[in-house]
Amino acid sequence: MRSGMELAGRYRLEAPVGRGGMGEVWRGVDLRLRRPVAVKILPLSEAADGAGIARFRREAEIAAALNHPGITTVFDIDEHTDGGLRLLFLVMELMRGRDLAAVLHEHPGGPPIAQVRDWAVQILDALAAAHGHGVVHRDIKPANLFLTDDGRVKVCDFGIARLPGATRITATGSVAGTPLYMAPEQIEGHTVDERTDLYSFGCVLYQLLTGTTWVDTGSSVGAILYQHLNQTPVPPRSVRPDIDDHVSTLVMDLLAKRPGERPRDAATVAARLCGRDSRPTRAGRPATLQEQPDGGTRDMTSAREEIITGLAEIMHETADVPGEDVRPDRSFRRDLGIDSLTMVEVVVAAEERFDISIPDGDIKRLKTVRDATDYILKARRSR
Repeated sequence: MRSGMELAGRYRLEAPVGRGGMGEVWRGVDLRLRRPVAVKILPLSEAADGAGIARFRREAEIAAALNHPGITTVFDIDEHTDGGLRLLFLVMELMRGRDLAAVLHEHPGGPPIAQVRDWAVQILDALAAAHGHGVVHRDIKPANLFLTDDGRVKVCDFGIARLPGATRITATGSVAGTPLYMAPEQIEGHTVDERTDLYSFGCVLYQLLTGTTWVDTGSSVGAILYQHLNQTPVPPRSVRPDIDDHVSTLVMDLLAKRPGERPRDAATVAARLCGRDSRPTRAGRPATLQEQPDGGTRDMTSAREEIITGLAEIMHETADVPGEDVRPDRSFRRDLGIDSLTMVEVVVAAEERFDISIPDGDIKRLKTVRDATDYILKARRSR
């Protein structure tokens, strides 16, 4: 590849910016729409790994299906021939910033806890969206979490993610993932689900909070995998005393060896993570949008987090929650076990919870948690 090269007569390469899980990544320009893009390129040589090509196409298929601000946007996938070289390439949004691996390098003791909490809630929101579509990422790690210059965290690289009913593309006997962040069931080759991602997220959260991984990184790969399977982590609060007890406990729950002992879904984790900022109301429930002395409100991000937390709690309170085997549906209800619970019921309950009135016509248009969150936030800010 070279600067100035045009792929498929549309995408001009400008400069290499690094490598992803599969292929080299270039900064480029979409000549048709005149916008900057990132282009991930995989040479299709005769010796090309068939599983690698399948993963590359899988990444495009999955990322394109997930329309969420916390997930990298994929625009196109195509092939290009340059002389005798065939290239498969993926066109994505060009993000400006750095991944969380670089952030950790800059903060050896861990970033400020409030900042970590904000990033964690964003990651959980993106994971909930993926899990709501039945997608398990399987490789959550700092290098696959990109912090943009405007403070948004995006989940990247779905190259080894699993779709429901998808053909297995990992070679027989091999394990897909990154050893430092792999869940026990992933290591042992058992069935993975959203709780597998939550274990990996727990490893990331531990590292963000403390500046270090909970496993001994000086060990061999085999020893690292053994620790995931058999060793209990040191609580993060023992490493960094200013971490709240409830956050330290949450991390330990995420790192439980058995999936059934972990929090059931990303929404539950977000609710627990936000619990430190809750305060009782007259009904004995957490407040959602706290007023400041000057009559203003908290920043938009905190308000949104608290509303999402409230909606999640309403769902748990209203639903007859069945066993652990309930799978997530496709409406952002996030495996809360509410197959018979509609968003209409949730929103009606939210009227009292958030002290707002929602016209019947508007209620019918609120199909997802995100719809309801946006509506409630706007309604409260306009009062």
